[in-house]
Amino acid sequence: MIEKIKETFANKTFITIYGFDSAILGLDENEIKLVYSVKKILEILEKTMTCEEALEYFYFNMPGSKKDINCPTYCYDNY
Repeated sequence: MIEKIKETFANKTFITIYGFDSAILGLDENEIKLVYSVKKILEILEKTMTCEEALEYFYFNMPGSKKDINCPTYCYDNY
């Protein structure tokens, strides 16, 4: 997914999260930001930590957890 987005928007620079390319859902074209699946991120984290640890890591360590301007967009797609 990320390679196709980079090809389409070759003149743009995206903030990516190392190790989480498989969690990319697509692109927010309004803000030109990558959209990551929270569900997929948590699944990746839970390969090496508990559910509680994964949630804590996501909320306190992922880019944008502190509402940074230049961060990816997260989609809560587990509903």
